Amino acid sequence: MESNLERYSEDYTQFFHVTGISQIQIYDTFTSENIQTFQEAKSLSRKYTSIALYTQSPKKKSKGEDSSSTTKKFVALGTDKGSVVIWDIVAGQLLENWDGKNKIHQKSVSGVVFGSSVLYSCSRDGSIAEWQVSTGKVNHTWVGDKQGELACIAINPEQTVLATASTTIKLWDLSSRKVLAKLAGHTSPVSSMQFSIDGLYLLTAAADRYINLWSTEASKSEQAPARVFSCDSIPKAIQWNRHQSPEDLTQYDFLAVLQSDVVNIWSVNPKKEKKKGHIAGTIKIEGADKTNTLVFGDFSSDNEVILTTDSFGKYQSYRTPYIEVKDEQMVIKKETILKKQEPPVPEQARKKEGGDNKRKAPHVEHVVGQVDMPFEATASTQTNGKRSKIVDVPALTESEKKAFQQEIKGTGTMLSALTQAVHTNDQELFKKILQVIEDRWVTSTISKFPKDKVLTLVDRLVYLLRFQPSIGPIAIKWLKIIFEEHLLYLLEQPDVLQKLSPLYAIIDSRLAMFKRVSTLSGKLDLLLKQASTMRQKKKVFEDKAQFVFKENEVEEESGDESDDERSSSSNEQNGEGYEDEEPDTILEGDEFDDDELLNGGEDVDDSDEDDN
Repeated sequence: MESNLERYSEDYTQFFHVTGISQIQIYDTFTSENIQTFQEAKSLSRKYTSIALYTQSPKKKSKGEDSSSTTKKFVALGTDKGSVVIWDIVAGQLLENWDGKNKIHQKSVSGVVFGSSVLYSCSRDGSIAEWQVSTGKVNHTWVGDKQGELACIAINPEQTVLATASTTIKLWDLSSRKVLAKLAGHTSPVSSMQFSIDGLYLLTAAADRYINLWSTEASKSEQAPARVFSCDSIPKAIQWNRHQSPEDLTQYDFLAVLQSDVVNIWSVNPKKEKKKGHIAGTIKIEGADKTNTLVFGDFSSDNEVILTTDSFGKYQSYRTPYIEVKDEQMVIKKETILKKQEPPVPEQARKKEGGDNKRKAPHVEHVVGQVDMPFEATASTQTNGKRSKIVDVPALTESEKKAFQQEIKGTGTMLSALTQAVHTNDQELFKKILQVIEDRWVTSTISKFPKDKVLTLVDRLVYLLRFQPSIGPIAIKWLKIIFEEHLLYLLEQPDVLQKLSPLYAIIDSRLAMFKRVSTLSGKLDLLLKQASTMRQKKKVFEDKAQFVFKENEVEEESGDESDDERSSSSNEQNGEGYEDEEPDTILEGDEFDDDELLNGGEDVDDSDEDDN
């Protein structure tokens, strides 16, 4: 069973999570925001298998010396290649990469733990190493288990005793590197192990569903555990309450995070209680299921527990008191059910902490697409009841595409980058891949895509189809290829219809809208044709007139009329001398040709001209 790859910072304000593709993600435990992400440039070639945190406070400066030094935070990570990696979290730099040129560890590093100035590591090959943090050199190496694999490592608060475990636990005197005691009590390898705050007891948990409490003062002959605690499911992590005062400590509180998404809390007095310990209290999260799992927990204070859940890569932390006053006594709550709530906004969290300073993410050595909030969080189009605008992703330019392709070549294949983007919900990286990958490689990439993440890939594409119109056509093409390449796998999934229901809904809504738009398009075409016909008719009436009547010219001509014309006009009124002339008014239905117009309306008899 692999070591737990989650930790809280010393002040419990940050949650550290190591992904399956060797990313270190850091979340704010108040806002649940991903505030930092670290990844090696060539991290896809190896996998992180263990984690340890260390905080180094600044040394006190004497008068006249520079006091500008700050608190340093380090993360140590073991890998499946037998190497150890050290990150400086504050500076955002990869400090050390101890791959052991002398091959200290031949197999994966299963556990790492910090001492004051050294780091201890154990491996699946049974070896133990002591590294000098300042130089990266190996101080000592020795064999921890000749017959089995070492699965876990821990150090006591005084840093004088080291514990290593497979199915058997060994306590080592660090000054002589000799075995102090061998403790046998598990039937499967130990997955989690921790010393009490006073160093008198050691807790171990394994996949056999038992938690054993051991006395570190036991002699080599005393191999039985002091207390045994049974669990309903496999414990994923165990934690002592290290906030209890070690002075005159008789009652010890500890918790276990179980695979059944339940936290069990015990409070024991190892010197007085019986062999078997009983659960004092439980904590559950409302709505916890396969889509919202409990991954880690710890005591954030002497009377408070902090828990973190994972919902498709979205990590949310909860804080709850586990102590209550009953009959004027402080007792552990028998059952606590936490309701799933949306995390507070960053401003509220800062006020809660009593500060207004914004946290700035330092520069990282290499980040392949910073991990964002999950698609579901960014896809919401409503904020405080008000609809907000959906911003479409801009298309990449050719130069940006080439630069991104070179970046992918430096970190691995396009398939590995796609797997990373889907696994971590890195939507910016996912959008870039869709735009950059060539059509001829799409089918090959999708066919090799991990089957257990196919439905997640479909979910990401459906989101883009709905909220990113510019990438919609690409998403449709990818969905078609996914159903062609992974049809048999999808048909075998019992909940495939439920998983694909959002896609069905989008397709149905688009088809319904298409029918309405088609009808509207036909009506618009008809209106446009009618408008065109009306414009043509209007143009006919707006053509230039064949006769122009000017009122002023008529008045001048009427003033120059001669007496003969007046006489003629008089004769006209009497009906004389105008029998052969056409009337001035052309009635509807009368016909005339161009010659009549040229000759003032008189008929020209062509036959008479021929006779003359």
